[in-house]
Amino acid sequence: MSNPPQATLPKGPPSARPRIPTAPTLPPPSPTSAPTTTTTTTAPVPEVKEEEEEEAAYYWVRDDTSEFTAKKREDTTAMELLHRRTYPIHDVQSISQDRADLVQLEDINEASILNNLQLRFVHDNIYTSLGTIVVAVNPYKWIQELYTDASLARYKGASARGITDLPPHVYATAERAYYGLMEHHKDQSIVISGESGAGKTEATKKCLSYLAGVAESTSGVERRILSANPVLEAFGNAKTLRNDNSSRFGKWMENYFDANGRIIGCSNQNFLLEKSRVVMQDTGERNYHAFYHLISGAPEEVRRALELDQGPEAFHYINQSGVYAMGPNRPSEEAMYNELFQAMTELHFQDEEMNGITLVLASILHLGNVTFVASGGDEAGEGGDEDTSCLNMKETATSEAVRSLINLLGWDQRSFEKSICSRIVTSGRGSSYAVPVRVSDAKEGRDALAKAMYSALFDWLVQRVNQAVSGKTSSGTSSGTSSGTSSGTSSSSSGPTHRKQLSSSASIDDSGQRRRPEKSKNVHPHPIGASLLGVLDIFGFEIFESNSFEQLCINYCNERLQQQFNVTTFEEETKLYASEGIPFEDITFEDNR
Repeated sequence: MSNPPQATLPKGPPSARPRIPTAPTLPPPSPTSAPTTTTTTTAPVPEVKEEEEEEAAYYWVRDDTSEFTAKKREDTTAMELLHRRTYPIHDVQSISQDRADLVQLEDINEASILNNLQLRFVHDNIYTSLGTIVVAVNPYKWIQELYTDASLARYKGASARGITDLPPHVYATAERAYYGLMEHHKDQSIVISGESGAGKTEATKKCLSYLAGVAESTSGVERRILSANPVLEAFGNAKTLRNDNSSRFGKWMENYFDANGRIIGCSNQNFLLEKSRVVMQDTGERNYHAFYHLISGAPEEVRRALELDQGPEAFHYINQSGVYAMGPNRPSEEAMYNELFQAMTELHFQDEEMNGITLVLASILHLGNVTFVASGGDEAGEGGDEDTSCLNMKETATSEAVRSLINLLGWDQRSFEKSICSRIVTSGRGSSYAVPVRVSDAKEGRDALAKAMYSALFDWLVQRVNQAVSGKTSSGTSSGTSSGTSSGTSSSSSGPTHRKQLSSSASIDDSGQRRRPEKSKNVHPHPIGASLLGVLDIFGFEIFESNSFEQLCINYCNERLQQQFNVTTFEEETKLYASEGIPFEDITFEDNR
């Protein structure tokens, strides 16, 4: 696979993004940036340069607020000049005039790069080039003129026509990858990385929309590929402290093209879904969007059938943070619910499948309201055996939750209580018996069940989406219709028409046994003879007050990706220069290895 074009996104929350300066100043680095290897000392001595820099008329100097300010040589103290993060400015015009490509800067250092990004940012020029790399700064607003049909047409085929002076854009990255695929007949990849809130999800969608626009198929598969975004976002994204639509899973998308450059299919692979969010959220954050779309955006008859007519405040798994709504500029939950089920219709989901999805979501919410007490004790758990537990049926919320689970899933109360409040122990002779568990263990078992249900639902959704975007229609459907529902159209409620008919028998077959859904068949991962253009949308690096093992895995993946980027961008290039005898100044970079 050839060296990947990169769409690299600066890190930092909205409060730390570039702002309009009154003087040549720069925003502070993100306080939660990825950990770097540093050297600590026992005394607060300043960092000193190893060698004296060439004298210049102006210098970038870091002030007490960690911002860089352009200062004249005579206004700079000796201590500031000796500081390791003081940089000379040889091109004075670069203080107030930006460059579209960072390579054009005479001085390339931390301060000059940040200043250039800021100069462009204040004029809504959020994209900046660095060779084949595109740096994007999240504007936290919609800049409509950047993504018009005319803008897409401007970049379409630019590489083939030899046009190299177009402004930096995520479309340019997608265009170079597509050109490399068709002209050089080499598989390509686009890596989209950055900290949480940097705009990776939107950049991914814009790459896909460009590819769909320039590589239109005869089957309409590109429309289904774009329709997959609302589905995966609803079940894999959530509101965090930094980002209203943060991806809580990693995604590798393989887009397949035929010899004529037409897109013929797609396959998604998901990694490290943040399952802990299903049962617990930090203050100011939310659970996955799908829960709120259902409980606040679904039609009243749907919520009544699923026994969700109490509102989000009544459910433990989504009321812990006290945040139920998105920002004022976000679409309503009703609009997002309609968009979600319209996308499912476009992906040829059957009504029965959509019924099952809402059924699982509602069941998880009801499961979170189940509480436990020590066996034989009162509602406070006093007076009972601490080593045993049972359902707290004296509590109204628990009794209603258990009743709803029985109605929706066909569970038996006695079997449910036994499976949650005890564990099976197998002796050496092969016999097994049930051992009661503590109240705390019963709660952990409840949460583990909820996470397993959601994880299985998400994995099934990814497989089902892959089936729809593979270029082949699902079994029993034609390329234009889906079980009596016209493709590309939806009712005002944008949901299954018969969902109101849900009942306690929905999961029971005619013989009285539980009905188990058929497993989706995996699509062929790489069609024979097809070219591949991969897009990696990785979850963002984050540091919370309380960091789970899942977050450690996420941050570790980010570190590995950054290491790969360093190897591709710096080490391989310097080896190439050395092998060809080209003189160059050695580049030093932070490496956490």
